[in-house]
Amino acid sequence: MCSTSGFAVRTSRRVRSSRSCSSTTSVATRCAGAAVRHMGNIRSFIRRMAGEAGVADPDAFAAQWQILMAGSIVAAYAGDLDAARRAKAVGVRLLGGS
Repeated sequence: MCSTSGFAVRTSRRVRSSRSCSSTTSVATRCAGAAVRHMGNIRSFIRRMAGEAGVADPDAFAAQWQILMAGSIVAAYAGDLDAARRAKAVGVRLLGGS
């Protein structure tokens, strides 16, 4: 289910809502667009924090860190109860620790 602009819809089938949707594709497109914007906002935040911390390449770091975050979230959702600990260990290495 995706919630955008004050209404909820299922992306796998048409659902009537407070706004009319011409097709499931348009709903999926809006949801995908919202997800892309959200991911961009997160990456911008990470990039800014990395820059303030003096990371040599904040853009590359932000991309890598975001992949690490997303992967650990997906792994946890799939049942890996140690996903956050595993991600932390990789994050320490990414930050130049041991």
